Amino acid sequence: MELKDLSTDQRKALAVFAVQMMVADHSAAAAESQRIDWLEQELGVTGAIAAADYFIEPPLSLFPDRAARLLLLGELYVVALADGRRHPNENDVLKRLAASFGFGAPVLADLLAWAESPAASRPPVETAVKG
Repeated sequence: MELKDLSTDQRKALAVFAVQMMVADHSAAAAESQRIDWLEQELGVTGAIAAADYFIEPPLSLFPDRAARLLLLGELYVVALADGRRHPNENDVLKRLAASFGFGAPVLADLLAWAESPAASRPPVETAVKG
């Protein structure tokens, strides 16, 4: 599954989750902001989300299958790593979402390894996650 395969509602939800991930550490680094801008452009949702919607967590039910859930979490890992560090609050968000989807530590480890790999050589996230 790729970003282009997501529904409009899933695209908007991913963008909202990404912004929430960016501010989870109570800051917004330039690299994270640039990643969000790129992501919203790729998703085709630039300017399509009301400012107030960024404060409301989208329903996880928008991501009903493993591929969509892994894509969401993988992209959130990339946002979390964009500033060169993982803040404990970012880790907490990732763990909470993963647990809500029924994923444990092995999936999180695979997602982290995927997100840390060079973007140009990353396989589709669902093929990289074995856990």
